[in-house]
Amino acid sequence: MKIAPLVLSLLFAAVLSFAVPADKPNIRVESPRFVYENVIADSVDRLNFRKWEYREFTGKKSSEGLRLVDGKAARPHLQGGSDEIMLRRVSFFGGTPDRPKFALAEFMHFAARGSSKQDGVVQVYGIEKERPILLQQIVFDAQAEGWGIEFVPETTTLEIRGRADDGTPHCCPRFLDVVTFKWSGGRFVQKSYKRVPIEKQ
Repeated sequence: MKIAPLVLSLLFAAVLSFAVPADKPNIRVESPRFVYENVIADSVDRLNFRKWEYREFTGKKSSEGLRLVDGKAARPHLQGGSDEIMLRRVSFFGGTPDRPKFALAEFMHFAARGSSKQDGVVQVYGIEKERPILLQQIVFDAQAEGWGIEFVPETTTLEIRGRADDGTPHCCPRFLDVVTFKWSGGRFVQKSYKRVPIEKQ
């Protein structure tokens, strides 16, 4: 019996099984449909996201509103540490160039409370009855090389690359989940998902 080839084949099978994507990518997709009752606007491009009241949702539960100043905000915690929010970019799509129907806002959420985290947050806004409404939110782990958000307004295709939940230590991620979404008219719907190794720089 040839032991070496058997061991190598078992190791190869183990590596392949480790790289296979989980059933779901390591992202959280919410549909809050939260209405900003204190803001009046007839188009999403009239909204000032650099002075926005940022809220992050888990299900229907919202964090306390945090007002951005020049696209940034921070909130200390009584037990130590803080939350920091930073606006990265806003893209408009749908409707016409002069009157877009939707806005896609990209935020970073940094948190230091014992252990640190860095999340990417995508929020999609529309207008209903002259009030901004948060239609959808996508949150992913951005603590890995190669993370990113790519949105093409012309094709309404959104790609998110975030750290996979692959059991690796906090310091040493090995895989990214690459998820592609397509706008369906009222929300982004997942179209594809793959897990890829992180390319070290």
